[in-house]
Formats: sequence, structure tokens, C-alpha cells
Amino acid sequence: RFTATQYKKLAQAAIEKIRRKNKIPIICGGTGFYIRTLIDNLDIPAVKPDLKLRARLEKKTTQELFAELKKLDPRRAKAIDPQNPRRLVRALEIVMTTGRPVPQLNPPPPSFTKGGGLPPFRKGRLGGIYTHVLFLGIQIPRPELARRIKTRLQKRLKQGMLAEVKKLRAQGLSWKRLDDFGLEYRWLARYLRGHITHQEMVVRLQKDIEHYAKRQMTWFGHDKRIHWIKNQLEAKKIIEEFLKPPHLYNDHKK
Repeated sequence: RFTATQYKKLAQAAIEKIRRKNKIPIICGGTGFYIRTLIDNLDIPAVKPDLKLRARLEKKTTQELFAELKKLDPRRAKAIDPQNPRRLVRALEIVMTTGRPVPQLNPPPPSFTKGGGLPPFRKGRLGGIYTHVLFLGIQIPRPELARRIKTRLQKRLKQGMLAEVKKLRAQGLSWKRLDDFGLEYRWLARYLRGHITHQEMVVRLQKDIEHYAKRQMTWFGHDKRIHWIKNQLEAKKIIEEFLKPPHLYNDHKK
């Protein structure tokens, strides 16, 4: 079970390795909570697995787990996949063990802009070393995003997604464990068990991925540090601006 804390630790080590080569690290991904845990140096409580608590929580439906998390830690609920029981159980395990929600994500500090109306560049703590961070987000119209999701899903199905799940089953992975993985694995497993038709599997997969993408955009939409771009030219302009003084990336050498 790969946690946000483990992600932060490994990412920090990778970033330092890249920086020692005088290169610029690029953090790419769609899981907002994990990325902000790294960038904002969020301290997630080190909570060991509670097997009794997990056994009790795992008897509940994903809807019940999500409803409980919304009451106990509404901020975390906004960032989590409500259909992923594994992550829901872990989030509840943290808040129920510590008696408090995950610490508030650090707000962006007072910052500056350099002409052109660009959003502020972030200067914050990253793995114990102060550096500048540039946030770029790709802005895609919803119809186009839905089309891309459908195309990608069809491609992955042709490339052997079902064969992958069959292989995992042959290696001894339980149906419940596959269901815990969420998204693709959940619906593929249910199809292989005969609970839904192939067409139902494809339709539900498409809808679930679209809903997940929408939640991601909502999460990132709250972060005013993000520069939303529509094409490469916009990205190039912002990156070039970012690399100029006083934003100069390598000011950590001073």
C-alpha cells in the first residue's frame, strides 16, 4: 500500500539526485493530494495499520465510507476517489486514529508577479531545500477531454487490459483486492466475474474515468498558483519567464 508519505520520501530523493546533476526536476501527475504533499512539504501523520479498524471499515460500502470521511475530514474527501475503498479506508484510519484531520495544506505565501498578468510563482520549501516551483496545468475543453479518455480507454483495452487482470488472478490476487485498486481494475474484474456485460464495463469505465478527471480539475482549480495553458507556445512563454531573474530556478546555489 503506497502512501503519500512514501511518495514524498521517494520523490524528494529523486529530486535531490536530479538537482545534483544541475538539472531541473519535473513533477508530472494527476494525483493532487500526493503532489501537494511533496510540494507543500505536508506532514502526514505516521499511522500504522490498525487491522481491527480496517476489518470493521471494510465491511462498509464505498458510499458509507465516503460519507463518513466527509464528516470527519471534508478537505481530504474533496481530493479522494470516492469509489476507491482502499484509499477511503486509509484516510479514515488516519483521522480516526489521530483524532484529527490531515493537517491543513499550506496556503500559497505572499508572492509577486512580473508583468503580463501572470499568476505568482511559488517560492517554498521542497525537500528541505528552498527553490522556485512553477505549476503548469493543461486546460482541455470537456468534450475534447471526454474524447481523449474514450480513445485512450479503447487503446488500452486493445493492448490487453483484460489479459493483465487475468494474469493477476492467476498469480493469486483476490477479486476483492482487484476491486480495491479502483477504476479500471474494478470494472474489469466485475466483467470477468460475469456481473456485467462487456458493453456495460466499457460504459461504466468511461464514466468513472470522466468523473475522476472532473474531481482532479476541481482539486487543482482551488490552487491559484497553477498557470493554465492551452498549448506549447503558452507553456514556452511562461517557462522562459520563470527562468529569468528574479525567479531564476537555480538561486538555491547562492
